[in-house]
Amino acid sequence: MKSFITLLLLCFVLLTDTIGQCIVKGKVTDNGKDVVIGALVYLKSNKTVGTTTDIDGNYSLKINDQGSQVIVISYI
Repeated sequence: MKSFITLLLLCFVLLTDTIGQCIVKGKVTDNGKDVVIGALVYLKSNKTVGTTTDIDGNYSLKINDQGSQVIVISYI
């Protein structure tokens, strides 16, 4: 019985950790449809939530689902 309660509590914690979160995936290209490697992708409202594009221009950004969010892409 004790292990069942522990398992139930663990499942609850894991579920509450994932509720309200989503993963936004995309690909950054320039005007000529060439991929952009190493571009910064982050949330406008929280610059600590961000990533960079990989060698194929792809990115994956895990954000909290709090309504509409603006994603900023920056490349020098």
